[in-house]
Amino acid sequence: MSRRPVSTPVRALAAFSYLLPVAIVLLALPQYRQVRLIRVHAVASALLSVALLVLVLLFGSLRPSGLELAMVVGLLITLSLLGYFGAVTWCAIWAYNGRNPPVPGVGTLADRWEGFLGPRRVEDPHG
Repeated sequence: MSRRPVSTPVRALAAFSYLLPVAIVLLALPQYRQVRLIRVHAVASALLSVALLVLVLLFGSLRPSGLELAMVVGLLITLSLLGYFGAVTWCAIWAYNGRNPPVPGVGTLADRWEGFLGPRRVEDPHG
């Protein structure tokens, strides 16, 4: 089974979905949400953003009592941000290459999300 090539505008939208506001808009609009590549990358973007938020809130809630501990907390938050930007960049490159994100389970979650949000477009197998 060979994969059909994905058009450049679809790949570009999938890559831009790693900007969280773009991902929210793409998931809200059915004509974009129905395209699996866009949907999968938008869901991956949302998951990465939620993971970053949890880490920053977790590390930010620590109340360091000394300068050394404050530096460690700041370093942890900085490493979280750098890891997030690295992961987002890596996934956006995969999106522009027309590939699914290298995060396990995101495709299944994206398919469930589409089933929850609305009916799926049925593509003509002969066209």
